[in-house]
Amino acid sequence: MRFATDAAAMIAVDDVAEPGEVVRAGVVGHIAALILGLGRAALVRVQEVDGAVFADVLTPPSRDPADLVDRIRDQVAAGGPTANPELLEVTGDGLLPGEDVQVAPVLQTVTAHEDGTARALVDSSELGATGQVMLFGAVSGTTILARRP
Repeated sequence: MRFATDAAAMIAVDDVAEPGEVVRAGVVGHIAALILGLGRAALVRVQEVDGAVFADVLTPPSRDPADLVDRIRDQVAAGGPTANPELLEVTGDGLLPGEDVQVAPVLQTVTAHEDGTARALVDSSELGATGQVMLFGAVSGTTILARRP
């Protein structure tokens, strides 16, 4: 976000400019709506008219575990996942020859607590044959792998 004047800001998300300008008084609400829409933490950078830059990582409120329970109930009521899956090939490099590579779809995003811990509730039917779930810190790179008991 860059303030073009003392009264109005131009906002870009992932380097794509939002149309129009936002008055200074409406910036907080606009940023809050963007963060909620993203559903994940985001780096917010503000550049003032005088060139001063301020930055912070903002996170949306944590999801209520009850929302997950409702989503699971809705999936069960609707007959579960599609019977004809669409396959996606995923490739990458930089791995060690022969190393085990975990494949983990992102089922949800949670926000780490102030002490750096995170908790997620996962429907065990979404874990697949391995019974494993991975927590991955998008900024820290911390990886935690857990198995279904």
